[in-house]
Amino acid sequence: MIRRPPRSTPKPSSAASDVYKRQVIEPLVIDLDEIIIKDVDERTAYVEIAFKVTNPNYKSVILEMIRYNVYEDGMKIGTKSIGDRAAPGGLVSASNYFTILSDRPSIIKDDFTIKNDGNIPELWKALEDGNPQWRVSGEAYYNLSSMTAGGENEITFEFTR
Repeated sequence: MIRRPPRSTPKPSSAASDVYKRQVIEPLVIDLDEIIIKDVDERTAYVEIAFKVTNPNYKSVILEMIRYNVYEDGMKIGTKSIGDRAAPGGLVSASNYFTILSDRPSIIKDDFTIKNDGNIPELWKALEDGNPQWRVSGEAYYNLSSMTAGGENEITFEFTR
């Protein structure tokens, strides 16, 4: 008689969920796609900024928020956010987030307005001439496609143009 070792029966419990919990999420790649002065007059400048977000992971990632600061020639112009971070416990109060697919980059755009208070003529001249020296810095918050799986991740960035 040939003796065989007993068959092991996998626990139906949590083998798949353990693998899911251990998944490593690669950082998103964020680039400054463009920053364009849409219009400028003596009182107001309208600017559009676009970020190119690439997902190196094999599955979708949720980009909750991009928070960014804009500087011109070393002077801070302002801070803005795109999206909405999850509340404690992983719940999102609105659908103001972006699903970043793994097979192609996403372009995330935002607009901001700069008011001319007359105190910084160098800034306004650079805007009117179309040659500002931009610096954009900030952070992005992202997660796996399930808002509670894998924990929240953060990446910082800084670009000059």
